[in-house]
Amino acid sequence: MRNFGFIQLFIGSFYNPETYRDVVKNQKGKVFGYLVFLVLLCSIPLMVSIINGVKNFMVDDGAFIISQVPEIKINNGIVSIDKESPCFIKSKAGETIIVIDVSDSAGITELQGTAKVLLTKNKLIALQKENETRSYDLTPIKNFSLNPQIINEWYSYAWIVYVIIFAGILIALFIYRLVQALINGILGLIISAILRINLDYSSLLYIAIVAITPVAVIASVIWATGAEVPFRGWLGFIMAIGYISFGIMANKPQPLLMRDRNFESGIAGDESNR
Repeated sequence: MRNFGFIQLFIGSFYNPETYRDVVKNQKGKVFGYLVFLVLLCSIPLMVSIINGVKNFMVDDGAFIISQVPEIKINNGIVSIDKESPCFIKSKAGETIIVIDVSDSAGITELQGTAKVLLTKNKLIALQKENETRSYDLTPIKNFSLNPQIINEWYSYAWIVYVIIFAGILIALFIYRLVQALINGILGLIISAILRINLDYSSLLYIAIVAITPVAVIASVIWATGAEVPFRGWLGFIMAIGYISFGIMANKPQPLLMRDRNFESGIAGDESNR
């Protein structure tokens, strides 16, 4: 039986029973390296989608919003701006998303309407999630400046943030898929018992990791494109169970007659090549 490489495992996981036999017979611990390879491949479409989303936002809505940002200075925790206060920064749709009120007699002290951020003379109030805000005391900040030019300069270093996000996605997905494989390996024990195919847990875990491939690929495409798929959680579970069963069946011991035929055909092939 030949030893499959990662790319062959990836492609064969969709249809080839020999792939699942190989992972049990030859791959052993190497299959965890395959899981890293799989997670890396599945993270790329998601990361491309994030980068494109940020770029499109910066070209359109982002540029419009940034152009409205005043010169903001913080000295010893006190905020000042070069425009009349309160200052309202709006989206292209006309919704107020940022409010800056740094006057001594500030009339706006909490988020209102569609606003997501409120900057006062000494506090920053931001919406964390629906109906929940968080307040940040600016007193520790001694000297800070912000304007549209500085924001655009920051954006030129966005690749650093992308690298951090990509690393975070890789780690999170690897842990998620590993836990999923461990659980699916336990399900494999039940399936193998029903099918009366004797496989130990480690073999079932190897099968489960490869069987995750079709589900992981489809999930990454759905996440990247934002496609709406009804009952996708159940569909993914059903697919995983189906491929685990497929992998277990691929490792069903062959009848003695079939093995003899394979042996004879192998000898005949060797003789014909002489």
